[in-house]
Amino acid sequence: MIYIGICDDIAEHRELIKVICDQYFIDRKMKYKPIMFQSGEDVLAYEADCLMLLFLDIVLDGINGIDVMHRLIHSERIWRILFVSCHDEFMIETFGPKTLGYCAKPVQYKVVCKWLDIALEEYDCNKVIWFNKTDAVAVDDIIYIQADSHYIHVITVGGTKVFVMDIRESERLLKDTTVIRIHKSYMANMVYISTLTAKFVKLHESGIKLPVGRSYTGAVREKYKAYIYRTAKRRVKP
Repeated sequence: MIYIGICDDIAEHRELIKVICDQYFIDRKMKYKPIMFQSGEDVLAYEADCLMLLFLDIVLDGINGIDVMHRLIHSERIWRILFVSCHDEFMIETFGPKTLGYCAKPVQYKVVCKWLDIALEEYDCNKVIWFNKTDAVAVDDIIYIQADSHYIHVITVGGTKVFVMDIRESERLLKDTTVIRIHKSYMANMVYISTLTAKFVKLHESGIKLPVGRSYTGAVREKYKAYIYRTAKRRVKP
């Protein structure tokens, strides 16, 4: 079952998105359930099944959509956010680890369908990494990894997990994902990087700084540049 959230303080706008989603999943013979929200506060109070995608208005009564996004960065309940608004001037503020993109109001059927296609494609590509025979972590849930002798500490949105493993082995497991080696003792998920310099990366919201090793600087810069380019290209209106 796929869960889709729709948050707008105007009932007609919520219903229009729901009608499009209904038809989209009927056409693809996929089961889904819409979850309707009237405010940002309703979204923040949500504690049920994980939403693959949240359609989120920017201008809401009470807490606005951008503030909601910031408070959801480490939430396990919302996987991706698609901002839906007529306020293009706020578009740059919608960039974040969970943001899929921006959709202008009034929403168009073909545009919403294209964003749903993108969300499903990315959702299917969100690999689950098995660090041992019993413990697995989704790539998107990994914030960073720190090596400690023969152990690694995997810091995730749900807490820290410790595994008996060399960081080189974790690097092999995470090859071709958004989690990259940045230092002899650290790996970082590019999804959560807000600032990159020659000496450190800074993580969204937490402000945590992780060192970038001198021998890794060039590779990290190129990989992060490519990631940002792909992300920005995806967020251009389909």
